[in-house]
Amino acid sequence: MSRFFVRSVGGSDSNDGLTWATARATIAGAIALMVAGDDLIVADDHFEGGSSNKSWVFPGTPAVPNRVICAVAGQTPPVDQAFTATVRVTVGGSVSVQGSVAMYGMKINAGTSTSSPNMNLANSSSVDAVQVYNDCELSIDSTASSTSVIGVGNSGSTNSARARMLWNNVSARMSAVGHQFGIQQEFTWRGGKYLAGAVSPSFLMRIGAQGRGAPVLIESVDFTELGAATDFFSGPQSSGRAMIRNCLLPQGWVGQLVQGTIDPGFRATMHNCDSGPTRIRMAVAAFNGTIRSDTAFVKQGGANDGAAYSWRIETNANPTPGLVGLESEEQAFVIPAAGAPLTIAIDVLTEGVQLTDADVWLEVQEVGAPKGTFYRSRVAPLATPKALAVSGAIWSTSGMSAPRPQRVSLTFTPQVAGLALWKITFARPNTVMCVDPKRVV
Repeated sequence: MSRFFVRSVGGSDSNDGLTWATARATIAGAIALMVAGDDLIVADDHFEGGSSNKSWVFPGTPAVPNRVICAVAGQTPPVDQAFTATVRVTVGGSVSVQGSVAMYGMKINAGTSTSSPNMNLANSSSVDAVQVYNDCELSIDSTASSTSVIGVGNSGSTNSARARMLWNNVSARMSAVGHQFGIQQEFTWRGGKYLAGAVSPSFLMRIGAQGRGAPVLIESVDFTELGAATDFFSGPQSSGRAMIRNCLLPQGWVGQLVQGTIDPGFRATMHNCDSGPTRIRMAVAAFNGTIRSDTAFVKQGGANDGAAYSWRIETNANPTPGLVGLESEEQAFVIPAAGAPLTIAIDVLTEGVQLTDADVWLEVQEVGAPKGTFYRSRVAPLATPKALAVSGAIWSTSGMSAPRPQRVSLTFTPQVAGLALWKITFARPNTVMCVDPKRVV
């Protein structure tokens, strides 16, 4: 492994780049010297500007990546990491980063002024890549372009190159309504902050490409400077799974988890996020409808984690009774013993709707054995649907004209003791149902 140095102050791309005294002047100039596994040390006072595109093609591979580390200039060997090396493209330029690389402490800005810039990360269609950004800042500051994108992975066909992107403590910024993150392949963002731009985007991310799903995980990110009306994901053209958890939301956030019609292959979830006075315990947006934690209609003695809550499940026209519906998130419980019949029950509430076992059902999966067993309360394909039992549960129902408490239950004989998972599916179209997620024992 070799180590190369970059410093705009006193550096030259005709130098050998092997010491601070003979540092190269640009990152591209230093990359020309590197092979897979080499490190690039960038001075803390390094600055690259100009209007030309920046294209960095690192020779690193997923198994043998390169590293780019911002460090205090002059130290031999380098000891102290820094966070101030800056690459700022102005007017018409974009930034492209290809190959496998881990970056530390870099500030990269793709475009200012009246330009239409993009930032393309690991979007090669022919080279697999893993890119990791640690303690970095990535931004697009142009306010004129309505289509600028921070792109992750390539948008080619399913036989194109694969990419994996990981951001650790990364700050990011967009600056116009039409700006967005284009997440084409696997993306994880852990820690960091969304920085205020000139204008917040209409939605933050579009997920997947050409029907190929992209897994997305965003956790412990501070979004308080995002616009209060900004939605997180675009529904049309998105596919895969996206999860936001343990994040701070804008004060008084009134946006949606997903904007627009949701394609069948996309599901977004949010867990334990906070927008000042409003805590969102759980939210789901999918092809068949939405789920969101609710504090208005709650069951007496029901779910409570410091405050009583329920799940508000609202379907659209897409569910098919007895076949497919909107599924809740899975919940864990313990099966105390095998071989004896066990009943689990969940209380639900509607506005005067008589539900049947074709409208709503429970599913349990035993996971205490190598091959889990499934049990469902859903109506059999050739059977006549049966009405759910009336529940004696007491709910807060202020504003409802005809509250109707009901109970969905499932009796099964477990094969093993130990951990199990349950979820509820709601398949009645265009209906609202509140669910108390605390099981009835």
